[in-house]
Amino acid sequence: MANKSEKGFTLIELLVVIAIICLLASIVLVSLNGARAKARDARRISDLRAVMLALNMYYDDHGTFCVQDAGSGGNGWLNYQYSSSWSVARQLVNLGYISAEAIDPTQGDRGYMIICGDGQHVTLWATLERSSTLDNCYDSLYDTGYGKNYCISQ
Repeated sequence: MANKSEKGFTLIELLVVIAIICLLASIVLVSLNGARAKARDARRISDLRAVMLALNMYYDDHGTFCVQDAGSGGNGWLNYQYSSSWSVARQLVNLGYISAEAIDPTQGDRGYMIICGDGQHVTLWATLERSSTLDNCYDSLYDTGYGKNYCISQ
């Protein structure tokens, strides 16, 4: 017969403690994933602002937002070169307007879009993981087929 004065944990007590630890770990992981999504969205917004600043400097020098010899006449996916020698992002780096290409953290070369249209206006798009709005975007009809939910326009 076992002595009741022995110290130790019962199997039920150990299982309850393990269940509580697992529950807390899952809550922490869910919170961590939300923080990661917010960080990726912050990077996307920062990338678009940096590209917009570079495009403004390009406009001051060339009188157009359409970067020559880049993308599809300066339009399209920011990091895709189409039939030209360079993507818009790579050409801005080559010309010294920006230090590094802005590449979407999850969608790669098809993450950011640029439309310079008539050369006097430009809109940059991204897909944020959190909800957003497309208010005040020039040429906002271009975003509808690509699921873009964030833009900045000039």
